[in-house]
Amino acid sequence: MFPYKGANVDIKADLLPALSANDILYIASYSLFAEGSRIETLKALSVARSAGATTAIDAASSALIRKYGIPEFLSWIKGCDILFLNRDEAEAITESSDLHSAATQLSQYANYVVIKDGAQGSFALHEGRVHHQQALPANVIDTTGAGDAYAGGFLAHWSLTPDLEGCLRTGAEVASRAISQVGARPPRS
Repeated sequence: MFPYKGANVDIKADLLPALSANDILYIASYSLFAEGSRIETLKALSVARSAGATTAIDAASSALIRKYGIPEFLSWIKGCDILFLNRDEAEAITESSDLHSAATQLSQYANYVVIKDGAQGSFALHEGRVHHQQALPANVIDTTGAGDAYAGGFLAHWSLTPDLEGCLRTGAEVASRAISQVGARPPRS
């Protein structure tokens, strides 16, 4: 997979609609890896926090995190509500192959640390408590976009109710649908 920064680099904090406590601002960290978009992304996160909105960041790329520096990345994400990572990203940032240890280290930067681990499922750490979700059965055809689909399902559930077990389950359901076809977008049903 070749990551592409795409629309992430065009973020403008002043173009955000008025945010409220009922809103979620979801950021792929690609927007943190270019100076211009980093400034705007950090402003957007500040605006969202001030409004009481939920802030969620996806680590997006272990290679870019290494390139720009782990301490810098951690300073940019500090204070986010939800941090999404996959195994590679968690290991790159914490230098630990023990994902529970990695999540504990990362919990000083985010209120909820959600680690996606493919066929091993996913888990979230919140207030010292681990919540695990098994991967759901799927006819795996293409895993492109599985993590993004997972985050989308998780946050869709969160927008209805911040029930962590339900969020993990919905994330797993959406990801299992996404990997059951070619391409990153499940058909509407």
